[in-house]
Amino acid sequence: MKDNTLLSQKGPSPAAMLVFMLMLFTPPAQAVQREASVGSRSPARPLTLEQAQTLARQNNPTLRAAQVAIQIPQAQLTQAYRFSNPTLGLGVLPGLNAGTGLTVSLGKRFEIAGQRGLRADASRARIGAAEWQAADVERVLRVQVAQGFYGVLVSQELVRLIDSVVAVTGRLVEAADLKYRAGIAPELDRNIARIQLLQVQVQRAQVLRELRVRTAELNALTGRPAEADITVAGSLIEESVPRDMSLAQLEAHARRSRPDAQAVVLRGRAVSSNLDLARRLRVPDLILGLGLNRDADGIQTLGLSAGFSLPLFDRNQLGRELAEVERDLVAAQAEATDLAITREVRSALSRLDAARTQLFTYQDEILALANSSQRFAAAAYARGELDITTAVLAQRQYTDAQAGYLEAVLAFDKAAVELEGAVGAPLTAFATGDTEKESKP
Repeated sequence: MKDNTLLSQKGPSPAAMLVFMLMLFTPPAQAVQREASVGSRSPARPLTLEQAQTLARQNNPTLRAAQVAIQIPQAQLTQAYRFSNPTLGLGVLPGLNAGTGLTVSLGKRFEIAGQRGLRADASRARIGAAEWQAADVERVLRVQVAQGFYGVLVSQELVRLIDSVVAVTGRLVEAADLKYRAGIAPELDRNIARIQLLQVQVQRAQVLRELRVRTAELNALTGRPAEADITVAGSLIEESVPRDMSLAQLEAHARRSRPDAQAVVLRGRAVSSNLDLARRLRVPDLILGLGLNRDADGIQTLGLSAGFSLPLFDRNQLGRELAEVERDLVAAQAEATDLAITREVRSALSRLDAARTQLFTYQDEILALANSSQRFAAAAYARGELDITTAVLAQRQYTDAQAGYLEAVLAFDKAAVELEGAVGAPLTAFATGDTEKESKP
C-alpha cells in the first residue's frame, strides 16, 4: 500500500479535497497575464470601431474607385458648357485674266434647340448619381467593417476563453494524475483527462486560426497588410438594439433614404435629359459665317452667310433608340433596387429576430446550467464523488456553452449591423416609443 499523507485507499482526506479545489478553481498567473495581449504578438494600441471605419474610408480601393468615378460626369459637365470650335476656310479663285483670287471664310455652328442645356442637366444628374453611388459603396463598406470588427473582437474573447479552459483542464490532468499515483483512481481516468487537454489544445489552435482569418479580412477592408497584427477594443452592441421595430417603417425609410435608391432616381433624370437631347438633335443647326474675298483684280469684298444643316440621312435615329433603351434599363434597375431593398430589410430583420432568440436562450438557460454543472462537477470530482468522464463532460459542455454564447452574440451583432446598413440609418431611431413620438405633429 502506498504511503501518502494526503490520500489514502479509503478516500480523499479534507486536505486532499482542499488541494483539488484549489487546483481546479485557481487561475494561474500566466493566464491572467496572457489576457492583456490576446490577439497580438506584441503590445499595441487597440483599434476601435471608429478608427477602423476611418481607415476604411481612407484606404479602401473600392471606395476610392467610386469616388474617382465622380470626376467623369464632372468633366462632362465642363465640356457641356464649351462652344464647338469654329471652322476656317481658304480658297483660290482663278480670274478671267492671268491673276487669281483668294477667299477666306470663318464659320460657326450653333445649336438652337437647347441641346447644351440638356447636356448640362444630364451631366449634373450623373454627378449626383455618382456621388450617391460612392455613398452606397461606403454604406456597404461600413457594414463589412463593423461585421469584421465584431468578428475579431469575438475571436479575441474566444482565445481568452480557451486559454482559461486550457488552464483548468491542465489542473484537472494534475488532479487525475495525483489520484492515480495515490492509488484511488485508475489509469483510465488519467488518460481521459489527458485526452481532454489535447482536444482543448486542438480547439485553441482552431480558434487562433479563425482569429487570423478574421484579422486578415479586417485588414483588407481597412487597407492594412493582411498579415499585420491587430488588437481591437470595444463593446458588443446587443444592449443598444431595440426589440420592437416596425417592418413597414424600416422599409419606407430604406426606400426613401438609401444611397442606391437615390442614385437610381438621378440616373433616371440623366436618361430623361439624354432622351430629350436625342430628340432635339434632329433640329437643324444654325451655321453663321463671315467671308473675305479678293479677286484677281485686287477688289476685296466682305460678306456674311447663314445656313442650316440638313438632316436628310442622319436624323440621330441611333441616338434616340439608345436613349430609349437606356430609359427602359434604368426603369428596370429602379424596380430591381426597390425589390432588393425590400428583400434586404426583411431578411436582415428576420436574421436579427432569430439571432435574438438564440442569444436569449443562451443568456437565460444554457449559460446558467453549464456554469452550475461545471462548478458542481469540479467540486464533486475533488471529493471523489464523481467519475472523471462526467467531470470532463461537464467541462466540455461549459466550454461549448461559453463559445456558443460568444458566437450567438456575434451573429446578433452582425445581423443588427446588416439591418442598419439595409435601412440606411441607426436602428435606435426606429424604436417603437421613438417612432410614435416622431409621428406626432
